[in-house]
Amino acid sequence: MQVILLTGHGSARDGIEGMKLGAFDYLMKPLRLEDLLEKLHEAGRLAHAAQGNGDNGGSGSGGNGDA
Repeated sequence: MQVILLTGHGSARDGIEGMKLGAFDYLMKPLRLEDLLEKLHEAGRLAHAAQGNGDNGGSGSGGNGDA
């Protein structure tokens, strides 16, 4: 299971710390729906690839910290 942090009160530092603890990525509110959907698709591809069910499309980002 991939975890995407959504925060309205945190900072970029909090998001990075969450990723160090295992989160896939983070987004800060207010956010654009398109950004959330993109992260959900990335996380889904990664989880699918981790189960050995195919290629992850070559993105391999694993979370880049964009907010």
